[in-house]
Parts: sequence; C-alpha cells; structure tokens
Amino acid sequence: MVEEAEIPTKPNKYLSFSFVLIFLFLTFNIIFAWFSPDWVDQLGKILIDQNEGPPEEHIKAEDVQPLKSIKNAKVGNIQISSSIRSVKNQVLKHVADKNNKTKLSCWGETRRGDFVMLKYNKPFQSKSISLSVQGPKQFSALLQTSADGIVYSTAKVIKLGSTNIKLKNEKIKGVRIIVTQKFKGKWTLGDINLN
Repeated sequence: MVEEAEIPTKPNKYLSFSFVLIFLFLTFNIIFAWFSPDWVDQLGKILIDQNEGPPEEHIKAEDVQPLKSIKNAKVGNIQISSSIRSVKNQVLKHVADKNNKTKLSCWGETRRGDFVMLKYNKPFQSKSISLSVQGPKQFSALLQTSADGIVYSTAKVIKLGSTNIKLKNEKIKGVRIIVTQKFKGKWTLGDINLN
C-alpha cells in the first residue's frame, strides 16, 4: 500500500501582508480619531462638508445663558435691567427714553451672556421691533421676545447697524438683547422701539 505524501502548502504572503496593513490602518485611524484635537475635527468639516461652521441664524437661545442682572432702571411703565458691568443705572434709560440723541454705551469687555432687557407692566400686541447697534465687527447678539416676561424665544440674530424686525402682531411683555460671544471694545445701543 502506497501512502500519499502530504504536500506542504505555503501561506499566501500577500494575504497576510494585506491583513497587517489593513489592521494597522484601522488601528491608527481609531487611535487618531479618539485623541484628535478639536481643530482636526473643524478642518475635517471644512474639507469634507465645505462647512466653515454653523450659520449664525442657527444660534439657539439655550446655547447662550443670560448672566445675572446687576443694573436696573425704570422709564414710565418699562423696567430695564442689564448684566453689563460697564453700564451705569442712569444710562440704561437711554434704550427707552425715545430720544435719538442718547444711546446706551458699553466699554471694555462684553461677556457672552451679557444682556439688556426691557419688561413692560402689561403685555401688548406688537407688529415690529426696531433698534440700532454700533460697535466692533465681532458684535453678535440675539433679539428675544417674551409674552409673559419669563420665557424668552429668539426672534432674530442681530448684527451691527439698524434692525427692523417684523412680528406677526405678537403679544409682548419683555424684550431682551443677549450677546452671543465675548469681545472687547466700545459698542452702543439706541432706542428699542416696539410698534
């Protein structure tokens, strides 16, 4: 009886080399993704998504929390409050005094979450809000309205210059302008008019 000899088979060197390369690629990819800094993620968004960041219209009210109110003033039936440190109480009146020559002026550092808020004694119907802001180009804020003076929702992202926001005959008891990013420099806010 003749026994058949077993023929030794050679391992496929290309298969094992490919497996090692794929394994190394996946391992480095996972490690790099795990420990990569934020700037790499932002670069990936710009290169892959062609997206330089979220549009400012998508800033939500819950993204910017108002700071504690430290200044107060009153003009007629309007209670004005603010968290801006460089503002004096008597100057707060300039946002509601119906005088185009007076403006609320802020100097130095303005923090994210700093605000100017107007609260009225009673809610009323409003079709529009107009205001004017001047200052450094980094200025960005949200204009928020409230029907009860407690819960605020964003009506518009404000930039420099004059802004006129049309409302759908909304019930208004409070208006708040809240800064969305920290910056340094002088900026001014004119009268906040509701029609």
